[in-house]
Amino acid sequence: MRRTFGSDGSSDLRLAKLNTFPVIKAMGVALFAGATVAKKALERVVDDIYELGKDHFQSRLRKWRAEDVLATLYKKIKHVRFVKTIWQFEKEVDLASFYHPSRVLIDKQRVVVQNLGDFPWQGSIVVQGTIGQGKSIFLRFLVAREMQRGLTLPLFIELRKIVAGVSLDRLMTEELANLGLVVDQTLLLFLLSSGKITLFLDAFDEVRESERERLIGEMEEIIRRHEKTRIIVTARPQSGIENCAHFRVYQLASLEQNEYQNVIPGISQLDSGPRTSRANADDDTA
Repeated sequence: MRRTFGSDGSSDLRLAKLNTFPVIKAMGVALFAGATVAKKALERVVDDIYELGKDHFQSRLRKWRAEDVLATLYKKIKHVRFVKTIWQFEKEVDLASFYHPSRVLIDKQRVVVQNLGDFPWQGSIVVQGTIGQGKSIFLRFLVAREMQRGLTLPLFIELRKIVAGVSLDRLMTEELANLGLVVDQTLLLFLLSSGKITLFLDAFDEVRESERERLIGEMEEIIRRHEKTRIIVTARPQSGIENCAHFRVYQLASLEQNEYQNVIPGISQLDSGPRTSRANADDDTA
């Protein structure tokens, strides 16, 4: 059994067999760029957004290019990588210190996915997995990698916040404000139409059943109106989102026998306390 905690302190009980827990000591470190590289990549995205929108939003978008705004943006997106586990519940742990590359079933083959470009389908995606299989960890990893690629601005949203009266548009606006980017509905629509943001929506299965149909409709509307914007959703099987024609569904693969030897040391290291690794020793890891 493991229990994971979001960066806001909320908890989510996960019951899982050992062979579905995606960790390995320091193996994921190479997948995370240095802070300087990641900041430059993020700056490129903001510059692209400015160039695309300056005719209509010049004064507002110019503020996004300010050094302090970019610093806040980088810090906030990077924080998505930090989680708590039952082995390290005293403080948050950086994915770079324990992440084991997840494998996804693509054409019946177990494929290591290191960023969104590794998916053959470049539209919207449902990443499906059972309880405790590592869907949220994988999604957070993809957010970090998208920031490093410098192609789009990753927007991470926990769908458990969807309740009656709370729309996806509202959550996007609130998350952008949390990143230091204040937008109104007009600017939000521009960002979606530009294709310069990617939505990472975590745990569709945690949305109340009474709200799921409405949420699916809102996602479908975004995809229909803004073809350049991708939505990446995690969900358990048979949660309803897999039936939506606008998404391709990919299944997270379980670990195989020969991978246990890499996973088990990672778990024991988390349980034994602080480790010495490049991710922990280097504050410049993005």
